[in-house]
Amino acid sequence: MNLRQLELVTTDLDVSLRFLQAIGWRIIPVSIQDQIILEVAENSSFGISLRLHKTKAKEAFGSLAYFETKDSLAELREKLSSLDFVSTSDIKAIAGYGKILIAEDSGGLKLGFYEPSTHTARPIS
Repeated sequence: MNLRQLELVTTDLDVSLRFLQAIGWRIIPVSIQDQIILEVAENSSFGISLRLHKTKAKEAFGSLAYFETKDSLAELREKLSSLDFVSTSDIKAIAGYGKILIAEDSGGLKLGFYEPSTHTARPIS
């Protein structure tokens, strides 16, 4: 099986769009079935979209996706910490893997970020 679409979910589209734009993601000016489409790299094998979760309840929903970043996690955490609508976890080291950071906006959109260790074997793609 290959990943073809990653659908992110939020209870507040405006906040989540600001969050995604703050980390450098761009919105494509088209909507498909009430989903906002996000730009991906040309060589990406999957698409990314954002959709509104219809209830305001703070129940857990969706999966947590981790994205490898170009910036260090410390730089990313500093940038995200300046946004009043995003909270971040501490950066956690995972032996033999690297470091992770989790960020969540006030609409419930939660993303994981990954910084590989210098000694980590890369996954086979």
